[in-house]
Amino acid sequence: MTAAKSRTVQKIELMRDLIRPKLNGGKSATASFSYFNDLQQQALLDGPIGLKDVLDTLATNSDGQITYTLDEQPQLITHHRHATSDPETWVETGPLVLVGVTVLVKEPQQLKKIIERVIAKVTKTKFNGKKIQSIEVIKNNEESKVTFILNEDVNRSLKLSLKKLWGKLADVAEDGSAYSDDPQIVADYFNTNKACPIYKRFDYELTDILIVDGDRLRPAPGVKIYQKTKKTVSQRKNKVT
Repeated sequence: MTAAKSRTVQKIELMRDLIRPKLNGGKSATASFSYFNDLQQQALLDGPIGLKDVLDTLATNSDGQITYTLDEQPQLITHHRHATSDPETWVETGPLVLVGVTVLVKEPQQLKKIIERVIAKVTKTKFNGKKIQSIEVIKNNEESKVTFILNEDVNRSLKLSLKKLWGKLADVAEDGSAYSDDPQIVADYFNTNKACPIYKRFDYELTDILIVDGDRLRPAPGVKIYQKTKKTVSQRKNKVT
């Protein structure tokens, strides 16, 4: 079973969701983030100090794609009302801190990929040096691309077209083996090529993923390559988020 997302990853994803609606197709996102009026944000971001921490994480790990500034004098509102767990009940609480945040995203249309790279970097220590043990292939007939989930971790997946080499990997997942005019080229790409997205993006160790058997490709010993339905993966993802 896939482990639940770390607190750091949850913070990064929440910040992404706060920034994204403010972009409006431009380069800068300007928003006033409030604390203690949203119980989920309060618990997750830990107030203004936590806000700065997660913004620092984005700025440090985004290769210059994300920068930010904070208002020097946050506003303080002392009696803010918020809903309790009972939607019919309201209570007085405070203080509410409104922190003005200006976030600059160089390529706003790439925000999703930028955040994915940040998450890959901050989780690198956990996965660095780990070999590939399984690849799940998720096909969706309504989409031109296919999802490859590495080591049963839905947060470490690749969405790619089935052209050329990746199509052979999908065929192996579907049938247990796949024919190729030059199977060694395919095997070398997945086994020894550091530029392959499996290794370049997620820092896994080079792994013997495929073996050559005559003119066919098969999973290497110790590696499972198989096909799953999109519904099955969605159900698993819902359990860990």
